[in-house]
Amino acid sequence: MSTLKTAGCSSSDHKSHQNASISRLKPRGEALTLKTLNDPTIFRQVVPDYLFGCIGICTYCGERANTVDHVIPVSYFDSQIIRTASTKNKGVRTYSCAECNFMLSNKFFNTFSDRCKYVNQRIGQRHRAILNLPIWTPEEFEELGKNIKARLGEKLNLKAVVIERLRWQTTKEFDEYCKEAREYFQDEQRQIPSKDWMREYFA
Repeated sequence: MSTLKTAGCSSSDHKSHQNASISRLKPRGEALTLKTLNDPTIFRQVVPDYLFGCIGICTYCGERANTVDHVIPVSYFDSQIIRTASTKNKGVRTYSCAECNFMLSNKFFNTFSDRCKYVNQRIGQRHRAILNLPIWTPEEFEELGKNIKARLGEKLNLKAVVIERLRWQTTKEFDEYCKEAREYFQDEQRQIPSKDWMREYFA
C-alpha cells in the first residue's frame, strides 16, 4: 500500500520529498535523478518488474493474502509512472494480507529482511493486549459463565493466530519465498535492471 502524500504541500516541499526519496533509493553505481523518476522508459531500467511469493499467502505473516505489496513503495516514484504510463512495469511486489500492507504503507527499508522484521515487530505491538492474555487451564475455562467463556474463547483463538503469524518468519515456507527472490536476481542469464542493487536488497 503506497500512496504519494502531496496534498497541501508546496512544489518546493514536494521536490524536497522526491530528493529525499532519491537519496534513499539510489542503487549502487547507478545515477538516480528526478528525470529518472519522471521518465517511464528510464524507470523500467531502475526498478525491476517482479512478483514473488505464493498466491493467497501473505509473505510477511502467513495469513491469507488479499493484496499485493510494493516492496519498493510506489510513492517513491512519480505516481503517473505506475498508474497511467503505458509501461506494464509495476515494480517489485509480493503477496500480502491487508494488515501487513497497511502497516508497511509507503515505508522504505534498505533490505527485504529489515522490511520483514518491521512487520513482525508491528504485529506484536498492535496485538500486545491479546498476547498478554493469561494462560487458562481447561478446568478454569469450564468454570466460566457461558457469555464470558464465548468472549474469552474468541480472544484466545485470536491469540493463537497472532502467535502463529509471529512464528511465520521462522518457517521453511517463508525461507522458500525469500530464496525464490534471491535466486531470481542471482541468475546470471537474466537481463534484470539494477541487478546488483536487488541482490543486495534480498541478500
